[in-house]
Amino acid sequence: RGFAAAVLAVFALLAALSLFWLSMRARGRALRVLGGCPTVWIQVQDLAGFGSALLVSAGVVALAAAGYVGIFHGWVYIAAFLKVLISLQVAVIALSLLAALVMSASAWPSASMLAFRQPAVKSLRTAAIVIQGLTFLLVVAAAGPAWSAYQHSSDRSAEMAQWKQLADQVAIVFATNEEEMVELEPQIGELVKDAESLDMVALSYTYTPEMWIGVDFGEYSAVSYVNRRWLDLVTRNAPQQAVTAAPDHSITEGLGQVFREYAELLSREGLSEELLAQFRFLRPAGGFRLPVAEGGGGNLRFLDDVLVVVVPSVYDAYSDFNSTALISTKNIVFTGVVATQQLLERHGLDAQALRNRGFKGNLHVVYIAEEGLLLAQFAAYVVWLRTLALLALAIAFTVAAAISALITALLQAKRDFPLRVAGWSWLRILQGRVARELLVGVGLVGFVVLLQRPEAMGAVLAAAALGLLVVPLSHLFAAGWCFHGVSRRRI
Repeated sequence: RGFAAAVLAVFALLAALSLFWLSMRARGRALRVLGGCPTVWIQVQDLAGFGSALLVSAGVVALAAAGYVGIFHGWVYIAAFLKVLISLQVAVIALSLLAALVMSASAWPSASMLAFRQPAVKSLRTAAIVIQGLTFLLVVAAAGPAWSAYQHSSDRSAEMAQWKQLADQVAIVFATNEEEMVELEPQIGELVKDAESLDMVALSYTYTPEMWIGVDFGEYSAVSYVNRRWLDLVTRNAPQQAVTAAPDHSITEGLGQVFREYAELLSREGLSEELLAQFRFLRPAGGFRLPVAEGGGGNLRFLDDVLVVVVPSVYDAYSDFNSTALISTKNIVFTGVVATQQLLERHGLDAQALRNRGFKGNLHVVYIAEEGLLLAQFAAYVVWLRTLALLALAIAFTVAAAISALITALLQAKRDFPLRVAGWSWLRILQGRVARELLVGVGLVGFVVLLQRPEAMGAVLAAAALGLLVVPLSHLFAAGWCFHGVSRRRI
């Protein structure tokens, strides 16, 4: 959505610039018709000039962007980047030329305007009004999503920082069939024990109400089983105490019963009071959004209302069967590719050892943070795209409003000049035309408000207020410019 918003904003901005280009050349077009130049040739010349300007701009942007990508991300990505960028530029330029052609055809150059002493830009009035209305509608509609993305940008930054903390964590992927996995369970259990003694194994498995149907979670949205290593990884750069003890009254009776049942079901030697007494119950503190891994998939969720159950030992809390299952779903991860590969070799789980035993499958090591980092980076880019899109739309609306006001001022100059000389204020002179546009603007805002979420209402109304402020200011400056032009016999 952020990418589509940016493309739409660029197209709207170029459409407004097309309107500006045609308004600047309107008088020259009429003079060329008066001089006998064919109107079709005039259209071709104007579109060629506008297209040349777009091509030069696109070339400069492509060179600058390619240099940035090559220097900061690697020259190996240049070919793929330029392929996408140039394709996008061609599409945008084609649509812009089409918009310019439509507006140019609607404002066909004619010498009759000069004969009747009409402003040459009069024929662009309809196009200017349409672009002004559409760009205002887009500005108001884009304000809400842009503000929501900005509000979540700090959360995205925190998520990216957390993913970086897990950059050296790896998962073991089982490329084996079920029978082979079952046969490897004892060795997997010993591998977990060995890794835990080296403090290089981290556990996080999160249960949601959908997974424990009928259990009252109370004030918590999820329950996550973790070990101390996981907490150390995700809280080592926290600005303050990230977790605190969960009050006993916050843990419902249903949760307490499920804890005992799962401890007995999953543990290596069944439930013992000694083992159960070593479990600790924590919760995030100070609004900290604690990263926990989803049960059965390993994808991270950032929660500030999760009940954290700290297991004393992964090896003791989970049997070989359950440890193997947790590793296969990336809920148990290890530190370092090389160290984990050495663990596999030490316990006879490397590819060569498995082949010697007649296994067809193998185990391999993958990073867990790559996809998360990419998603977090993409989310940060979306914030920039939405912000730049809103800025581009605001510029497009301002250009369209200014051109529309200028055309109106030129057409009303014969009326406005004597009224101003007679002592009328600009407020009194302009109130009719400004009121009509403000009334249409309020109607468009009302339409957008009906479709917006309540939390984005403030941003929508702020954008609408700024947009509606542009309208009277545009008319005021345009009418003042025309008044001075008539006074000095330039118009």
